[in-house]
Amino acid sequence: MKCRICGGVISEIEHLTDVKSDVNRYYRSPIKHKKINADYGYCTKCMLGQIDYLLDDKFYDGYAMLQDDIDKDGRDRGITARYEKYYREMLGRLASITDHERLLDIGCGSGTLLTYGKDYYDTVKGVEPSVDACASGRSRGVDIVNGYFDENWSDGEYSVITATQVLEHLEDPVKTLRLIARNLKGGGTLYADVPNGGRIHANGRYYDVYLEHINYWSLNALVAAVTYAGLRVIEAKEIHDGNHICIIAIKDGNHKGYNGDRIIQTDRLNTAIRKYNAFSIWGCGVKGSVFVRGISNHKLKYLFDSDIRLEGLYVDDFEIPISYPDAAKINENDLIVITATEHRDDIEKDLRNRYDYKGDILAIDDTQYNCPLLKGM
Repeated sequence: MKCRICGGVISEIEHLTDVKSDVNRYYRSPIKHKKINADYGYCTKCMLGQIDYLLDDKFYDGYAMLQDDIDKDGRDRGITARYEKYYREMLGRLASITDHERLLDIGCGSGTLLTYGKDYYDTVKGVEPSVDACASGRSRGVDIVNGYFDENWSDGEYSVITATQVLEHLEDPVKTLRLIARNLKGGGTLYADVPNGGRIHANGRYYDVYLEHINYWSLNALVAAVTYAGLRVIEAKEIHDGNHICIIAIKDGNHKGYNGDRIIQTDRLNTAIRKYNAFSIWGCGVKGSVFVRGISNHKLKYLFDSDIRLEGLYVDDFEIPISYPDAAKINENDLIVITATEHRDDIEKDLRNRYDYKGDILAIDDTQYNCPLLKGM
């Protein structure tokens, strides 16, 4: 047995007897349980547990996903609905990281996540192998393709791709993650969550091992797989009382070399600055002193910094002295550019709340991605 992430030979293998299958299927009359044995392997390098894929090729065509538990009153009690607040906040956060243009949900079930996504994205679409789940989702007014997300998928680039409770089912998860990366736009984000296989393995939870779940993900394993796929991880953590784990990762734009990236990003900012009558820069540390040299400064009013010790001093090659922020000076501008990115949130709060600033705010990190102020630049 080889690890599905690193490809190394797995030495820790246990033969399991009577592994449960069809955990999401129920029957109108009693049937005899079919006993199936399977080998469980654990990669000590990646910290991934796995069993061989022993299901029929058409198994998922009629699969009843956990996301779609409907009670007798027609209410959705599945995992996505039970944690509605969490998923809505997650979708909103992803839209703020990238943009709100296009969302794709892989293995979307009957489309519960897509119904939330309509509040955050211009276009939402799902792909789902179960015919019944597709029909249910379409009746809710969401666009779902009946099929699999594979190498034949071609539908343009997406701002965000989500995969909730999917990666634990896949024979080649890294391949799927690479396909996700291929279908994301530059700066686009992936969100995925899975059962917490690290907890299952560590605590000997034999009752959580069954044939539909062939991968038992720890946080280490999930980070490794997403990284192998060429995405940059920005967050990975336990969720839902520790029973699941999630990951958020970004597809970085094509790196042009530092000189090339500097030209591209400063050109975009200089183009945006032309729309404004006056702007100032907040942050005169290392980033700020490097950054200001590349910008067009004929409309530059002030160089602000929160360190009072810098007031009246100069950044090399600039004739404007550093100013400590005050409301009068700040409100002479219709754009503030933040170069002190580590303090971005605090600076934005001060601008809006302390100084009552009503103009636009742009951070230098925004020049890498799809900031709304830079649309069309």
